[in-house]
Amino acid sequence: MNKLLDDRDKERPTGRNSKSSEDVSLSTPTAPPSVKSIAMETFDERMLSKSKGVGQMSSQTKTVGGPDPNPNTTTLAPFHPPKSTVSSSTETRTSLVTFGDLDRPHDTPQTSQRETRKEEAGRDLGNITPSDVPIANKKSPPSGMKLPEKLDVIDKPGEMEEKEGMTGLTGITGVSETSGMEEVRTEEDDMPDGGYGWVMVICFMVINAFTWGANSAYGVFEAYYLKNNYYAGGTTFRYAWVGGLQGSLAMLCSPLANTLMRFIGPRNVMLIGTFLAALGQCMAGVCHTFVGFVFCQGVIFGLGAGLVLIPSQPLLAHWFRRRLALAQGFGSSGVGVGGLILSNTTRAALDSLGVRYTLILNGLLCSALTIPAVLIIRGRHEQLGARSQSLELKWLAHKGFIWVFIWGSMTMLAYYVTLYSIPSYATSALSLTQKQGAALQSILSAGQMIGRPTVGLNLDRFGRINMTILAYIISGISCLTIWLPARSFSVLAVFALIQGLVGGTVWSAAAPIITKVVGIQHLGSALGIFWLGLVPPSLCAQPIAIALLEYSKDHLGKQGPEGYYISIGFAGGVSLAAAGILYGSKVYLQGNWKVFVKT
Repeated sequence: MNKLLDDRDKERPTGRNSKSSEDVSLSTPTAPPSVKSIAMETFDERMLSKSKGVGQMSSQTKTVGGPDPNPNTTTLAPFHPPKSTVSSSTETRTSLVTFGDLDRPHDTPQTSQRETRKEEAGRDLGNITPSDVPIANKKSPPSGMKLPEKLDVIDKPGEMEEKEGMTGLTGITGVSETSGMEEVRTEEDDMPDGGYGWVMVICFMVINAFTWGANSAYGVFEAYYLKNNYYAGGTTFRYAWVGGLQGSLAMLCSPLANTLMRFIGPRNVMLIGTFLAALGQCMAGVCHTFVGFVFCQGVIFGLGAGLVLIPSQPLLAHWFRRRLALAQGFGSSGVGVGGLILSNTTRAALDSLGVRYTLILNGLLCSALTIPAVLIIRGRHEQLGARSQSLELKWLAHKGFIWVFIWGSMTMLAYYVTLYSIPSYATSALSLTQKQGAALQSILSAGQMIGRPTVGLNLDRFGRINMTILAYIISGISCLTIWLPARSFSVLAVFALIQGLVGGTVWSAAAPIITKVVGIQHLGSALGIFWLGLVPPSLCAQPIAIALLEYSKDHLGKQGPEGYYISIGFAGGVSLAAAGILYGSKVYLQGNWKVFVKT
C-alpha cells in the first residue's frame, strides 16, 4: 500500500492553478481491487445511483493544514484514510465500508435498503471480466497480481448453491494471506469426489440389491402363486396390485422418513426399515390367507423398503459432485445385481423348500447383508448444511423442479409397464417356455448392472439432463421398433438388454438432476416430493398393463402378439413424452431453448 502511494505521489503534478488552497481536494487513494471487490462492485453500482466510481469518494474533502503559504507548490499532508467526510455542498454524511482491499463510500440512509440477496448476486456475477471494472486512475494492478479472465456463470439459485458449497455469496470463502486477494472457492473444493465416497457407493449398491432387488424377485413368487393357486381368491389382477402396493408404499413413506431423520438420524431410520422389510417377508411366509399376505408382503415390506431407501438416496450427493451421476449409477446398479441373484435363487428355493421357507430365507438374507452396509454408511449434513423437511409442497411451484417431477412419474409408468409385460409377452404371445421368460428377466437385470454405471458416466461427461433425455428417446424408440415387431426370443433378448441399459435411468439420474436444479442443500426436501410423484405409477403400472391387455383381447378381439400392441405403444409413447417433458427443466437452467448445450 505504501509503495503504491509513493508512486502516486511521484506522478502528481507539482504546479497548481487554483486561486485558494481551500479549493484543493484529495481523492482517497485506492488499493488494487481484489476478486471479491470486483464481484461486489458491479452489483453495488447497479443499485447505487450516487456512486461516482470504484474507490472514489462521492464528496470532496478540504486540504488538511490550513492555507498554503506557497501557491506555486503543493504540500501534501500524510495520508490517513478518513472514517467519514462531509460534503460542503450537500452536507450528506458518508460512511466508509470496506470490502476486501477496496474501500468505497456508501450513503448511510440508503445502506439499510441495500440488503443483498443470493439470487441477485448470482445473476450479477455472471459475466464479470476485469475490463468491466473501472480501476482507480486507470492504473494496472502491481506485477504478479492476476485477475480472473471470467467468473463462473451462475444462472440459477440451485446452480449457485451447487457451485458455492453452501458458503454464502457466490462461493467466496477465504482470503489468501500471501497475495492479499480473496480466493474463489466452490463446492468442488469441499467435495471429496472419491475417497470414502466409494465406500458409500458399495454400501448403496448392497442396500439397493436387497431391497429393490428383493422387490424384483416378487415376479417369481407371483408366477408360482398363479400356477399353483396358492392363495384362495388370488388372481392375476390382485397379485399385480400387491406388487404395486409394496413399491408405492416405499415412495409414499418419504414424509415419514424425513420426519424421523430429523429426530433419530438417517442410520437409525434405515435400521428400522431393514427390520420391517425382513419381518414382512418372514411373516408373508407363514400367512394362510390372501388378506394376510397383502398386509405382510405389500404393507410391512413396502414400508420397510421405503425407510431404507429414502434416507439413503441423497447421501451420495454429499460425497460427489463431478462424478455424482457415475456414483449414483454404480449404486443403483445394485437393483440389477439383486434382481439377477434373488430371481434365480428364489426360483431354485421354491422348487426345493416351498414358499414358506423361501420367504423366510430371503428375509433373513436381506437383513443380514443390509445391516452392515447401513452401519458403515454416513452423511455430511452438517458440513454441507443439508436438511430434511417432512413435506414442502413449495417445490411443486418451482419452475425447474416441476418438469423433473412430471418426468419422474411418466418414466416410472413406462418402466413398470415394460418390466411386467416382457415375460408375459414371451410366454403368452410367442408361446415361449417359462425358462425363456425367466431368462429375459435375467438379461434385463444384467442390462441394469451394466447400463446404470455407463449411463451415469455419460451423464457426468455430456450433461445430466442431455443424456437422460437421450436415454428415454432410445427407450421409447426401441419399444416401437424392436419390441413391437419381435417374434423370436433373440429379438426379445436384444430389447430386454436395451431396456436394462436405459429404461431405468430415472434411478441413476433423479438425484443428480434434482441437485442441479435446486441445490444440494435442498436435495433431501425436494427428493421427498419427487418420491411422492412416483407413488401413483408404482401402484397402478402393473394393473394398467394387465387392463390394457385384457381390453385388447376381450373388446378388440386381438390375440397373440397383436394383443400387446396397445401396451407396447403406450410404453413407447410415454417414454418419448417423458423425454420431451424433461426438456423444460433444461430450458429453465439454460435460460434458452438451445439443444446442443451441456446441461
